Amino acid sequence: MVGMETEGLFRFIADHSPVGIYFFKDNRFVYVNPTLAHIFGYTPEEIVGKLGPLDLTHPEDRHLVRLKIHQRLRGGAEHVRYEFRGVRKDGRTIYCEALGSRVEVEGGPAIVGTLIDVTERKKMEEKLWWELGVKSSISDIARIMVALSSSVEEIAEVVLDKAQALTGSPHGFASVIDPATGGDMRIVVTEAMKGCSLAAREKKAAFARGKDGCYPGLWGHALNLGASFYTNLPEAHPAFRGVPKGHVPIRCFMAVPAVLGDRVLGQVALANAPNGYTDRDLEAVERLVDLYALAIEREMETQALIESEEKYRVLTEASLTGIFIQQDGKYVFANERFARIHGYEVEEVLGRHYLDLVYPGDREKVKAIVARRLKDREAPREYEIRRLTKEGRIVWCRMLAGKIRYKGRPAIMGNIVDISDIKALEVELRASLNKLERTLEGTIRAFASAIEKRDPYTAGHQRRVAQLARALAWEMGFDGHRVEGIYMSGLVHDVGKLSVPVELLSKPGELTPTEFEIIKAHPQVGYEILKDIEFPWPVAKIVLQHHERLDGSGYPLGLKDGEILLEARVIGVADVVEAMASHRPYRPALGVEAALEEIQRGRGAVYDPQVVDACVKLFVEKGFQFEG
Repeated sequence: MVGMETEGLFRFIADHSPVGIYFFKDNRFVYVNPTLAHIFGYTPEEIVGKLGPLDLTHPEDRHLVRLKIHQRLRGGAEHVRYEFRGVRKDGRTIYCEALGSRVEVEGGPAIVGTLIDVTERKKMEEKLWWELGVKSSISDIARIMVALSSSVEEIAEVVLDKAQALTGSPHGFASVIDPATGGDMRIVVTEAMKGCSLAAREKKAAFARGKDGCYPGLWGHALNLGASFYTNLPEAHPAFRGVPKGHVPIRCFMAVPAVLGDRVLGQVALANAPNGYTDRDLEAVERLVDLYALAIEREMETQALIESEEKYRVLTEASLTGIFIQQDGKYVFANERFARIHGYEVEEVLGRHYLDLVYPGDREKVKAIVARRLKDREAPREYEIRRLTKEGRIVWCRMLAGKIRYKGRPAIMGNIVDISDIKALEVELRASLNKLERTLEGTIRAFASAIEKRDPYTAGHQRRVAQLARALAWEMGFDGHRVEGIYMSGLVHDVGKLSVPVELLSKPGELTPTEFEIIKAHPQVGYEILKDIEFPWPVAKIVLQHHERLDGSGYPLGLKDGEILLEARVIGVADVVEAMASHRPYRPALGVEAALEEIQRGRGAVYDPQVVDACVKLFVEKGFQFEG
């Protein structure tokens, strides 16, 4: 009788488990629960007795799965946990995590275990590491760019190296357009391409436009379009014209032009990634090449002048996961893994109040969730909590639980997995991302310094504008996060002046209309420099709009009133006041009083009235002074 009751209990647990449970012998499933069948798009009846583990396995992973099965059947390991690719009934590939153990059934070996779908976790992990890789690459490139002594060849080498690493491409080149001849000059090629006749040509003579004005073949297609592209069937591409003598065969190809404004300045091209190219590969390389375009521009100017979250490692009694049933506030069932997570034996857990094993700081949260679930009210099915071990140690766990009826009465059945290692990884990743953000912030400060070094007459201008803008933001009641964004934007609001010849920045006389048009392009150039750096504030848009005015008389877009970000209006007023109060090559300082008269004259028509009022109050009532 006791045996039947135990068998019924485990059958009940298996049928209601939120993770897949399986049992197979002689390469055929003897039992699968509804969850496992659902993961693969079947009903249990379509699997049991008809299919085996390899029938649900991706062909390329069958050798792995077969090896793991044999390893368990031979007794080589008590428990085996591994990931593999599965194939659903509809043919879609999914990622699975299997955990299982060898058991003896009717005198022969069999395997019992659990399986969870980790496809979403894989996607999240892949996206996180991809983003981290791209940001890290951008940071490395930017650090080299702010060293004004770095040549475009040195920057191109780093850009190409990072692009190869992100896409897995063994071959590639980076080039610039010769402004004198229009020829596409290869300045950096990968080691594997150096024996190619194409790479051996003289730079100035290589890759000229054809008589039709276009660059030839796949190599020139992106330059002709002024747009990025990739192909995984190069010989079928309309631009394909074969490959030069000595060139490696091209199995797939990508090219990203270095574009600034409406000018194509060069390109980065890659070939022969093992698995072809994707939209994500293209996006990553485009973000690197945006910085490369700036590097080329600077070089030219210098010479003339970057489970499913693991839901659970859930098993039944033969598994490595924690399973429990709690009823009337006490544990009425717990498997061995659940007990061991907490440092107890199973007998020590049964009869305990469920909150005894919860960290005191999380007890109210858990108590509220359990109460809502028992009352059939909305409650999270999955959540993370801190648990307490017998020794008082804190263990981070992920819970997956739901309301059931056990022996005719309401109960909570759940699965629990120790995610302390994942939490530790999250801390490391968060630290890495914070470090990258600090690096990007340092990069922006270096850009600001670079601008000021090019124009000694405006040394400290950006810093002083940032000081005043920050004070204005506090005066206007902005929160700390927004204030920091305005300050950072102020530090780089003139970064676009990297595109302006030094002679114009330091010209003592009035500018000609043509020269002024060159100066007026700097907000747009600044936007192009900053647009792909992922700040937690709209820095690029603020820089773009800081010369816009309420009546539409500003530049470069002629925006009006509500079209202009409030942060840009703050920077705009601070820019005007600092510029008038300071010395310029073409005039002496006009003073703060004249500056305040100017913004009051334009209050409500040209300048935002709220910003103007705050600025006047800062200087007149609170005695604001520029530092340094």
